[in-house]
Amino acid sequence: MASPSEPLNAKAEEYLEKGKRALAGGEHDYAVQYFRQLVKMEPAEEEYRKLLAHAELERAKSQVNVLTRPFYTLWAIVLVGILRMHKAGLKVTRILAKSKPGSKLAATLYATSCLKTKRAEEAALTYEAYLREKPFDEGILEKLSKLYYDRLDYVNAVRTLGALRKLRPEDQEIDKMYNTAVTQKYTAEGTDLKKLQRIDEERQKVEAKQPKIDERKLNLLIEQCKEQPEDVNLRIRLGRMLAKGQQWEQATGVFEAALEMAPDDVRIVEELAALYDQQGKTADADALLERMMQLRPDDRELKKKVLDRKIARGEQAGHKAAAAESQSPEALEELRQERLELEIAEYRQKIRDNPGNPDLYLQLGKLLRQKGELDEAIKNFQQAARNPTRAFLGGKLLGETFYEKGMLDIAAEQLIKAKERAASRRDFMTTDLKEIHYLLSQIYEELGDLDQSIEYLKPIYEEDINFRDVGQRFEQLYEKRRKSKPADEASSATSEE
Repeated sequence: MASPSEPLNAKAEEYLEKGKRALAGGEHDYAVQYFRQLVKMEPAEEEYRKLLAHAELERAKSQVNVLTRPFYTLWAIVLVGILRMHKAGLKVTRILAKSKPGSKLAATLYATSCLKTKRAEEAALTYEAYLREKPFDEGILEKLSKLYYDRLDYVNAVRTLGALRKLRPEDQEIDKMYNTAVTQKYTAEGTDLKKLQRIDEERQKVEAKQPKIDERKLNLLIEQCKEQPEDVNLRIRLGRMLAKGQQWEQATGVFEAALEMAPDDVRIVEELAALYDQQGKTADADALLERMMQLRPDDRELKKKVLDRKIARGEQAGHKAAAAESQSPEALEELRQERLELEIAEYRQKIRDNPGNPDLYLQLGKLLRQKGELDEAIKNFQQAARNPTRAFLGGKLLGETFYEKGMLDIAAEQLIKAKERAASRRDFMTTDLKEIHYLLSQIYEELGDLDQSIEYLKPIYEEDINFRDVGQRFEQLYEKRRKSKPADEASSATSEE
């Protein structure tokens, strides 16, 4: 699970650590008490709410099973729904609601008992737990919003009313409550009215730019999900529709519920990880992908995805996650090499499946060259170059690789062949041709043939003086040749004498 967004104070850190230990040790009552204290200290911290809900779920599961649940349900309906004995019904409704957070009946019975016995905070937590399972239940979302609103908890009221407004864009009462809650929230934070007005104007501009969701299609899909609650594909479609409309929290709730139904569905994992990233929850995304890797240890694409994330964080200077992991340059290089090995293995397999595709040999050769396995790279470039359509590019890559091996004469031969294979009628030099001319110039300079070196660099100089360091290098070659001529003439005269 992700760490809370703000640094913990000493007491909160103590409760968090003790709560996690109690939960791991099966001491659910203690875990619930510690996490409940955390929620009281930081009521807006979603992570603490999730921990509390999880602890309560585990405790309730130990108190009820498939055989006793029908009896508990009947007893709860009699006590709360018929006899209105809310205090007496607290225990049985709590067990029902906590053991199955997605049950609307159980959540409603327990929340009603809590409200009637002046336990409004517990009622709110019950509704929150239910909405994590069923984020589009307008009725429960409205009850929770009004509960926060009536308790003057404007921070949470803004959050829940904002979600409700998206489901009921034409509801003027909800819109009015939302605007009032926003005003009260910012007023409590000391924000002046002019600044508040600017904030509201900016919010409206942002909302106007957001992609619009077809409400009819959305509602239809929600109804289909209700009618076919076990259909994972429907939930994936719903989550994607919400994500496309930038309703990140709702989409996240849908995919989290879908993941509970199909824990090894890689489509859900990828979508959910992307949503976590979108909301800055990189630790949650990492944990999700790592868990999936344990379930699918041979999935190369998944491994590459995990490695790409680690490499990206390591390369982003000053990134929080990179700082936390304290990746050394050596560790980062190991990750890159592991990523490279996966790609090499992937292309070897592709060649086995399709040995006649020259592009596969080219790509494998590039990867092997990147790894430093130059001889293996050469074999693949030679195989690709046998295909007339890839003779030019294969020859160019061969020349570059032989140059890296220090075999200058063979490198020059391969580059000249490649140049001759290039299309003859061109109005300009392609980048590949410029690179060939540039490298040939460099090779002949190293071989001591300055005339040839200048001749190969001249076409680039004439056409694109800004290519690499051509302008500077061309002048340096000319100067180097000018200085070498008197020495050559003196040497020639001495030999004649």
